[in-house]
Amino acid sequence: MKEITTEEFDEMFEKGEDITPYLDFESAAKCNNGKARISITIPEWLMYRLDEEAYRRAISRSALINVVLVDWADSAKSPGQVESDPTVA
Repeated sequence: MKEITTEEFDEMFEKGEDITPYLDFESAAKCNNGKARISITIPEWLMYRLDEEAYRRAISRSALINVVLVDWADSAKSPGQVESDPTVA
């Protein structure tokens, strides 16, 4: 794999030039951004609070729940914990 500076890489990318000689395909990782649907039962007052906060942020209730869950998951990681991909055996 050839090496170049970040600035050179960005410039080549912006111009639409071929950047594949500068990519390390051997250590590339697959991102698992699949979606899963869940159904939960929450108190009515909590639904109204979610709606108020979602309105304040100008996002949907579902998007707000995603933001809250991602923030929780990020803060709940143990130091040194490696993220696992459940789709990889």
